[in-house]
Amino acid sequence: MTAKVTGSEKRRTWPCVVTVGSVSVKIYRVTSATTKSGFSYTLAYTTPSGRKLRKFADPEEAIDEARLVAGQLAHGRVEGADMSRGDRDELQAIRRAANGTPVLSIITEWTKARELTGGNLLPAAEAWAARNSRSHEQIKITDLVKKFLAAKKAAGREHAGNQSTYDRITDDFGESYIDSISARQIEKWLNNWENGVTKNTYRKRILSVWKWAQKKGYLPRDVQNEVQLTEPAHEDASEIGIINVA
Repeated sequence: MTAKVTGSEKRRTWPCVVTVGSVSVKIYRVTSATTKSGFSYTLAYTTPSGRKLRKFADPEEAIDEARLVAGQLAHGRVEGADMSRGDRDELQAIRRAANGTPVLSIITEWTKARELTGGNLLPAAEAWAARNSRSHEQIKITDLVKKFLAAKKAAGREHAGNQSTYDRITDDFGESYIDSISARQIEKWLNNWENGVTKNTYRKRILSVWKWAQKKGYLPRDVQNEVQLTEPAHEDASEIGIINVA
């Protein structure tokens, strides 16, 4: 549908009426002390949400906007008619920045991510990128623990007394890659022991493996590893006694 504008370009009558199909919007010329011409131009139209007014300093800008609004209303696009030119320009800029991804999908995903990270979206994304980058070599826990114990033995620091702990780590996490194990999984694993001292002992042992893995390039070096993100257990105070001759 073509917009029809009352009055000629050289000698326009006011109010000016712009019509598209069965929809007409009006532009009123109003005396103004703030414009160079001495006039401002008010676009007036009605939508289901009420009467709308927009002011312009230039009559042609007002007419261009009137054509757009009338066209939107004539095609039933009420929400589009309610948008200002600035709103439409901003929406176009957002769509260009989205690079083909639907804007609604972006907002939905952003809202969910913000909820999950407690508002710390960028730091969480940076941490995720660091942990999931392929700058490190992937390795299964089974192979990692073998390498760890062999390195300690070669350095004269055997862990014979702690072998059962490392066997448990291997049995429970063996076929998993170390960079796929989360702090939540480790926390759940540590909850197998109710005693705080025992739980902290296992945490200390598994932490030593994870730190060694970082040094050897099996985990990113510049972030906290997943074991460090777990909470140490509370240990009950030991009973204090007095040593006597007996």
